[in-house]
Amino acid sequence: MKLCWDMIFNAKKPNSVLPDIFKAINHQRNMRRILYSLSIAFLFTACVQTHYEKGMQAYDQMAYQKASHHLEKYLEKKTDPKASLKLAEAYRKMDKFEEAEKAYSKALQNDEASLSNREKYKYAQLLAMNGKSEEATKWGEAYLSENTEDEQAKAWLEALKNPASTSEEVE
Repeated sequence: MKLCWDMIFNAKKPNSVLPDIFKAINHQRNMRRILYSLSIAFLFTACVQTHYEKGMQAYDQMAYQKASHHLEKYLEKKTDPKASLKLAEAYRKMDKFEEAEKAYSKALQNDEASLSNREKYKYAQLLAMNGKSEEATKWGEAYLSENTEDEQAKAWLEALKNPASTSEEVE
């Protein structure tokens, strides 16, 4: 405001005062808009981070429903393979296998290297439970290529590849 009054009282040309006042007012409005935008951005980031922290804390406390809620909110705004994997595990532990598969897929889209060998095996099992045997076989073989000593995984993969032979043994 002081700037506006200075322009009025110290102006030599009466015609030049009005445009200068409008420039000063416009500058003040622009500064307010910038500050407002920065404030909103800061609050948004803080809220998103809070969802991540609450989701991870709930997961550690085995409150998987609560964890999935917060991690979903977080992943709506951010791309984070680690959070996607935690969400997948929360869904898997709640027996929501289709949602778990989607969360694993999202993690894979963003960063396939983020999956540990054990997570590859869990993903393969989820795919098999959801009736996707060919894709499950691919991930099971990827797991076994690095864990050749895992007899349980070998038996599981063999049963997945040859379902007829395991059903004959059961009878």
